[in-house]
Amino acid sequence: MRSKQSGVAMIVVLWMIMVMMTLAASLLYATRTETSMVDYARRSAQARAVADAAAHYTVLQLFLPNKDRELKLGGAPLLWEYEGSKV
Repeated sequence: MRSKQSGVAMIVVLWMIMVMMTLAASLLYATRTETSMVDYARRSAQARAVADAAAHYTVLQLFLPNKDRELKLGGAPLLWEYEGSKV
């Protein structure tokens, strides 16, 4: 009788360990997914800010007198840096 009870107890313990491992794996997966989503949102916001800065800089250059412009009309690219990103 005692060996039967210890066998049942061992099965219950193994099941509990499996359940806890499944929960831990699910938590790990959810954490990695959330981290990826936050990183994507950060990079997306940064790219949007750089594009917005480029548009505002271009409009500013168009309103300046020709002699003060860094942006020359004619299609030549102007490379500059904004918040560590090259534009």
